[in-house]
Amino acid sequence: MTLGARFRKVSDTVGGVSRLARLLQIRSSGLYSYFRNESKPGAEILSRVYHIGISVDWLLTGRGSMYAGNFRGQLWRSLASTPNQPSNEAIEMRIHQFVESTYGSLDKFALIFRIPSNTAGSFTQELDSTTLSTLKKLGASGCNLNWLLNGTDFGMQRSDLETLLAMMLRQEGGDFEITFRMEDGCLEMLNIAACSTGSARETMRGSAEPSA
Repeated sequence: MTLGARFRKVSDTVGGVSRLARLLQIRSSGLYSYFRNESKPGAEILSRVYHIGISVDWLLTGRGSMYAGNFRGQLWRSLASTPNQPSNEAIEMRIHQFVESTYGSLDKFALIFRIPSNTAGSFTQELDSTTLSTLKKLGASGCNLNWLLNGTDFGMQRSDLETLLAMMLRQEGGDFEITFRMEDGCLEMLNIAACSTGSARETMRGSAEPSA
């Protein structure tokens, strides 16, 4: 397989030529020159290739896995591991299933993790920044992302945070205050306590979540 053929495979993976051109911040005509093996990507483009979850070594040489070892690459690998490509709707249904069984409602999940409630349950297989942010927080809160993306394995990855939140949210009048920090894609709980204020509250400390 040539470099051009591997670039075409990347294009198919991420949702087409226009989508890949936007991700790599180049013109579509530039991509077609790669497809035709008329030019080779420079260091800046290769850095963007890695950022979107594709292995630079595989792209240039064909060796190893197509997917990079970063978070986006792990998601591409999970999506590709099922024989029948799951629909966005099927994945969104599993998001709702996990969130509602663990947190009681999508609104509470959105409040805890500072996700807009109108996008917290949405999913696109192009893995845009909104989807990536939601998936990181689902994974941090105990959701098995392999199960979420391809329906295999068990839905929960029990963590202390997920278990405590589930217990508190299932109590009558389950308002609470949680203090946590997100660092390097991992969620660490600092404190959790019941509230008597009549509305759920949360406080975030520590570094901001890294970009996708």
